[in-house]
Amino acid sequence: MNRRRPFAETLLELLESFQPADDAAVGLGVRAVGLDLPFDQRLAGTPEEPELLADLPRWRWRTYFDDEPSRLTLSIGRGGHT
Repeated sequence: MNRRRPFAETLLELLESFQPADDAAVGLGVRAVGLDLPFDQRLAGTPEEPELLADLPRWRWRTYFDDEPSRLTLSIGRGGHT
């Protein structure tokens, strides 16, 4: 079964993807990030320990049987940028 990841894990991976991948990019930095993505989410766990699972949709094209994905809209900045 293709399980959704915890929201924090997914968000961290998305933000880490903006880090330069090689040493040639030393000195290059990202000051602000804006995301507007389709997002599948559901609440799991127990009433005592709820867990928010959220991830990018598993498929690019939805069928009639798939739920409409939510949207993740996020802006993060540093140094006065948002």
